[in-house]
Amino acid sequence: MKKGQAAMEFLMTYGWAILVVIAAIAALAYFGVLDPGKLLPERCQSSPGMDCISKKPVVTTSGVTIALRNNLGGTVEVTDVAGATCDTATGGAAGTTGAITTGGSFSAFNVSNNQVFRLQLDCTLTADNKYEDTVTITYKELETGLTPKITVDVRGKVTV
Repeated sequence: MKKGQAAMEFLMTYGWAILVVIAAIAALAYFGVLDPGKLLPERCQSSPGMDCISKKPVVTTSGVTIALRNNLGGTVEVTDVAGATCDTATGGAAGTTGAITTGGSFSAFNVSNNQVFRLQLDCTLTADNKYEDTVTITYKELETGLTPKITVDVRGKVTV
């Protein structure tokens, strides 16, 4: 009889302790402390040929701006840029130097070898959220006429 009572007390004591730990983990998960999406690092990572200049993209409530360098070995014409969340075709902009024009539709532009250029994707994002998207850049090789695509993985925290 005493062995059974000792075993029951042992199980009850550890059972309550385990229940308290599970409740604490559930509370942390409910309030977003354990959200792995908030722990992801900011980054801009591209396919070979067009390299991200700044590893941290500028992500605001009005869109995303990334800076790239053409390392393809020749002049190319950037013909289209699109993301799943943000899409330049719906009012984005692009530019090679100076200010990026906004509010218009995307227009193609040439980028020389080793030239830095910026792309802006317009969309509405919520402040303090994480932004994660794959941006597809379509370009035309002026020498061959081929139109390959390059993908850029973009992650960042949305600022105001």
